[in-house]
Amino acid sequence: MNLLKHIFLLAFVTLFVSMSSWGQCVMCKALGEQSANQGMIGTGLNEGIIFIMIIPYLLIGIGLVLVWKRINKEEG
Repeated sequence: MNLLKHIFLLAFVTLFVSMSSWGQCVMCKALGEQSANQGMIGTGLNEGIIFIMIIPYLLIGIGLVLVWKRINKEEG
């Protein structure tokens, strides 16, 4: 039961912290629209955003794998 409480707390904190990051999307959208109309940076902006977002997903994935291995090690 204690593990379930920790998981819910982690999910709540993660969602709460991610809410503040939505403010940056407006700046990226404005830059992309402006430069796409001029035929400049906007054409590759989406690929750059996806490339930058790979690192957090990798870190979360590695953390989940480590937690899963630790839980399975304790059970077995």
